[in-house]
Amino acid sequence: MGPTVFAVVTLVFVIMHVAAGDPAAAILGEESTVEIRQAFRAKYGLDRPLWVQYISYLTDLAHGNLGVSYINNQPVLSNYLEMLPYTIDLIVAAIALGLFVGIPLGTISALKRNSLIDYTATMFSMSIIGFPVFFLGILLLYVFAVRVDLFPVLGGGDLSDPVSRLRHLVLPALSLALVEGARVLRVTRTSMINVLSQDYIRTARAKGLRERRINYVHALRNALIQITTFVGVQTTVLLAGSILTEIVFNRPGLGRLLVGAIHARDYPLIQSGLLIYAVLVVLVNLLVDVANCVIDPRIRYG
Repeated sequence: MGPTVFAVVTLVFVIMHVAAGDPAAAILGEESTVEIRQAFRAKYGLDRPLWVQYISYLTDLAHGNLGVSYINNQPVLSNYLEMLPYTIDLIVAAIALGLFVGIPLGTISALKRNSLIDYTATMFSMSIIGFPVFFLGILLLYVFAVRVDLFPVLGGGDLSDPVSRLRHLVLPALSLALVEGARVLRVTRTSMINVLSQDYIRTARAKGLRERRINYVHALRNALIQITTFVGVQTTVLLAGSILTEIVFNRPGLGRLLVGAIHARDYPLIQSGLLIYAVLVVLVNLLVDVANCVIDPRIRYG
């Protein structure tokens, strides 16, 4: 984890400072004078050599200091901590709903292979996968917020009010969960079909074990290894996909904050945002490895 995060930090720092563009001009405006821009660069240390800025940045990171935003002159950490709960809510809810729908339907589809249920589930998953996430979000907004008026149109709700927080979460999470559930369904079906064709499944049937135990204890548990790995990969994809969802629903979150920072060339906000995303991705991969070891203890000795 350490080398991966360090590599991301270094790469982002170099790209941000080498890329064309002047943060002083972007924030202060083209009409600002040369003296004002120079004062801005001196205030934030942008006039120092690149290697000096890099060492200073790493030193601040080691002390837990992510810097100060150029835009609002507030600590970057407080900006992201304020937005982090909204993104965590969205990702966790989308994954939970996707698994709740995808694993049961995928399992039933595999057990009823080439039946009407299987064909219906397959058509449903392929249809949903073909829709862009932002289109599903707009469609859900139009139906359930504009026409039916069941949920709020925009915003993220009050974090101190669970009811408000949940009502603002339903539609954004559902727009991501529909696509996630369809993909999990496909992976679950394929994984279950592969597992059900293994020799140990035929041996279990020959020993007279009940079909329910064979399907849900032996087959599904082994199929969960591939499903867990896939969900880990999809979680990193959802972190990126949440940006569009937050924009469509005008919902606060890490993605919208990062996009705004990129437009303004706010180096501290951009570097810290990408660092947070990198840490989240690494943690997700670690959790996937741990979950697979719990599902199949033989992995620990592989």
